[in-house]
Amino acid sequence: MVNVKGTSGKSISVQMTGVGEVVRRMNAGNQKITNNIEAEVVRMGAFIEDEVKESLAGNRAEHQSVDTGTLIKSIKAKKVGNMRMMIAPERKSYSGAKTTTEDTAAFMEYSKDIVGGPRAHFKHTEKRNAHKIQKEIEKEVKKGVTWINR
Repeated sequence: MVNVKGTSGKSISVQMTGVGEVVRRMNAGNQKITNNIEAEVVRMGAFIEDEVKESLAGNRAEHQSVDTGTLIKSIKAKKVGNMRMMIAPERKSYSGAKTTTEDTAAFMEYSKDIVGGPRAHFKHTEKRNAHKIQKEIEKEVKKGVTWINR
């Protein structure tokens, strides 16, 4: 559990879920992990879910973009096919507003109306971690490949 002070000054508790929670959500949706490489893809998806949350909370290079914690809590890594994870906000409404977490995430990611420009939490998280993810998945691929010498 991470405690963050929201932009309104209130304290917000955010849970970093990790791979166990991502796998639990997959099992609840009847999704299966078919091999070690896919397991690593899921593990890296869970890692990026937490990294985006840390970015939104202001614990990475980007400015903090949290008020109620609703956006951070909506960020989920989701398996969307073989060897593919998508990290995005679940569509949740803010209390007393017509705005959703998807709207807010898009605004934070791309809007030039934000002081200092777009926050680009997803884009910057990807850029910071792409090499690590590639390396970790390549390790699993190499473990799974058997070379036949002729």
